Amino acid sequence: MVKYLKEFKFENFMVFLLITIDIALAVLSSVFLANVLNSLIAKEMNQFFLWLAIDIILWMVDSFVQGARDVWKEIAIQKQLNAVRRDIIEPLTEISYSDFEKNSKEDYNSWLNNDTKLLYDNGFHQIYFVYTGIVAMLFSGIAIIFFHWVLLLTTLLVGALLFYFPKMFKQSVERDTEQVSELANDALATSTDYLRGYEVLYHNKQLGLMQERTMGKFNQLATANVKLIFTRAWMQYSLLGTSMLGQFLILAVAGFLIMNGQIGIGVVMSVGNLSGTVTNYSKSVANSLILLNATGKLLEKYGKITDESKVTDGEEVTAFESKLELKNLAVAFPDGQKIEYPEIVIEKGKKYAIIGDSGSGKSTLINLLVGNKQDYEGEILLDGKDYKGINRKSLPHFMSVIMQFPYLFKETVEENLTLGRKISPDIFDKSIRIACADDFVFNKLDTVYDKNLSGGQQERLSVARELMGSKPILVMDESTASVDKKTALAVEKNILENPDLTVIMITHHLYDETQSYLDEVIHLGQEIA
Repeated sequence: MVKYLKEFKFENFMVFLLITIDIALAVLSSVFLANVLNSLIAKEMNQFFLWLAIDIILWMVDSFVQGARDVWKEIAIQKQLNAVRRDIIEPLTEISYSDFEKNSKEDYNSWLNNDTKLLYDNGFHQIYFVYTGIVAMLFSGIAIIFFHWVLLLTTLLVGALLFYFPKMFKQSVERDTEQVSELANDALATSTDYLRGYEVLYHNKQLGLMQERTMGKFNQLATANVKLIFTRAWMQYSLLGTSMLGQFLILAVAGFLIMNGQIGIGVVMSVGNLSGTVTNYSKSVANSLILLNATGKLLEKYGKITDESKVTDGEEVTAFESKLELKNLAVAFPDGQKIEYPEIVIEKGKKYAIIGDSGSGKSTLINLLVGNKQDYEGEILLDGKDYKGINRKSLPHFMSVIMQFPYLFKETVEENLTLGRKISPDIFDKSIRIACADDFVFNKLDTVYDKNLSGGQQERLSVARELMGSKPILVMDESTASVDKKTALAVEKNILENPDLTVIMITHHLYDETQSYLDEVIHLGQEIA
């Protein structure tokens, strides 16, 4: 977390400065309280009201400082949390697709939400609390020594005991915090999974399964949260009992000094406040350090994205010159199955259909061609260059892929098409017309997508979106499966007639009318080894 404290130096400087001022004013107020009581005992009314007025002024100023402190603290924490989110998201723009899939989307989502909530409560807040405690103990100790060194020594001994006492709970708190994080991720993944599959469950009359599985995960999370709170509560109440004994000891020493005439009676309340500050912060700071250390470990898993998954090697390739070749290509799976592919040559500008039964490896082939999957035998050669020697992030420069189940964002239709790219009006309009989407797109450009398009409309929108990239290779995975035959044939004809496009069309249903536009139909057969 030190990284984020340094990144936002000014904001944190303001927080630490205001905390310091707040503690200084509070300690001064406690010190002056002794003068108030001593004046009252001595019946010196002028002195009594003077010190009382000073104490009131200090309290009023401190109230303002506390308000400013809380505002600056929230500003600093929110900026630092967003920096954490940035450090989770930013590496995802630099890694390959296969590296992205090393964690699930639910994991990333949980890091951005559940974990940052833990960092808010048990991370950055604890940093400021620890600093508050250290300053409070330092200033209070300095104040106490002006009353009597024996009081300071007694207070320090009690404070040291309370500081080291929580360390016996350290491992338990760390373990329980990590368990809460893991179960929160698991619960989010399960609830997301079953909510996405609501339609399947509904039509199979198994909605009870959604409740059973999701509530099972949430119940586990609730149990883990209770366990964490129980551990923390047991630690805090144990500390409270020790703290009370320490306070009694300090008051006993103060009473002894008063009876021996070494300090005034009015000092008792001031010493009580100041020593209470030292002992309370001693146990609380120790508790906070344990929470801080346990929560800080969450940041370690985000660092792995940056440290291990950035794509920094391989040759940059930005163009497709002549051909794409597959030689002795095979993919082995953990269950022992193996798919072997025929020798395939994809020449620039030509049109290919790849067909095969379910399980013949069509989807796997797509993932290989677009660089999503890296684990394979044999060679994939792009203009003679082995895929394994190419920077995997190079492939999207010249290869578009239209997936079978297109994803649309909850943005306007236009934003779903452009994806933030600057698309010329000519290419924009032409792409929409090639995809046969002009019958609904142009009057819905400002409409926010919210499941208000049919499956066929979503597919045509996805086709238009990829065409707007103007890339030389277009991979189509059942891209018109939800479109009526007449429209599907029109879309395929428009694409296959483009002489500049190299088309790889993967399909279960190859229309007879389409075949005349193809240069080759490649049949995949499943071979299990």
